[in-house]
Amino acid sequence: MSSQPRRTVRVTVRRHPRAERVALLAATVVLSACASLNKKEQGALIGAGVGSAVGAVIGNQTGSTARGAIIGAVVGGAAGTIIGHQMDQQAKELKQNIAGRQPERWFHHAGCRRWFTVERDTTTNEIHGLA
Repeated sequence: MSSQPRRTVRVTVRRHPRAERVALLAATVVLSACASLNKKEQGALIGAGVGSAVGAVIGNQTGSTARGAIIGAVVGGAAGTIIGHQMDQQAKELKQNIAGRQPERWFHHAGCRRWFTVERDTTTNEIHGLA
């Protein structure tokens, strides 16, 4: 066992109030512009905004704020577009609520915690049994 003294490493993280205010302002502008957009477009804008803000903070720590912001915007925008597209597809599926008997997948949350298929009449909400 060596008798070398222990080294203590201190890490300090500096806050950047100006960068935080700019990110908050950008998020406010993006969110107010999202009212007329579909979920895919909203996801791309929000993802790019958040990604660029986070990327700028990380980039500032590594020495290049601009590069971090650009990379963050690209990655965040792509991720937001994918998530928004999935939300659009789910909304389309929900709008296709066909009248009559339909098989549905249910989850017994309070009991056995199993998934099962039920046949339900969507006009009367009557359950016709397990499918």
